[in-house]
Amino acid sequence: MLMERLVSIVYRDGRSGAITERQVEPYRLHNYEGGWYLIGFCRLRGEARNFQLGRILESTILDEEMGNRRLDIDEYINGAFGIFKGTELTEAVLRFRPAMKNFVHKLSWHPKQKVVEEADGSVSFTLPVTDFTEIRMKILQYGHNVEVISPPELRRQVAEEAAAMAVIYEKEKNEKKIRGGSLYEPGGVVEWGHEGK
Repeated sequence: MLMERLVSIVYRDGRSGAITERQVEPYRLHNYEGGWYLIGFCRLRGEARNFQLGRILESTILDEEMGNRRLDIDEYINGAFGIFKGTELTEAVLRFRPAMKNFVHKLSWHPKQKVVEEADGSVSFTLPVTDFTEIRMKILQYGHNVEVISPPELRRQVAEEAAAMAVIYEKEKNEKKIRGGSLYEPGGVVEWGHEGK
């Protein structure tokens, strides 16, 4: 990066596992939630991209200079929530249950987030996103305590994931009923509020 030279990398895609060779104009090494990423302009894709260092299989500094293309790295990183970047910026609006009010006011997911307490005690949480991968995972961490209000596509994706999870647990519940066990403890019933007593 300091040398302002092009880098050739062999990269394994995190989703598909496909391996590609790419020429990248490197701009910054960035630590995001404990993971290191190379942020650069990917000549193969013709746009800025994040490359997780652990998935770079080989790298070679080339003799070719980067040229005079410039990328506003801070805007690229902070323009939308998360490390995954898409092309279309939209706002995600989440509604947290009233019981989560004090907790939600302390959340810091993005510099441009907006937190509004509603009349019913629930909290609306709005932030910019360009890719639903990471925000979907974050939403699922809060289970039934949060609802996606918009965009509709994110709401659909979270609902599908929750339904798929419910199938897994319903299957387990039915198998344990057949064996005569409990959902909480093999061979016995544990009532709510009495766990571990």
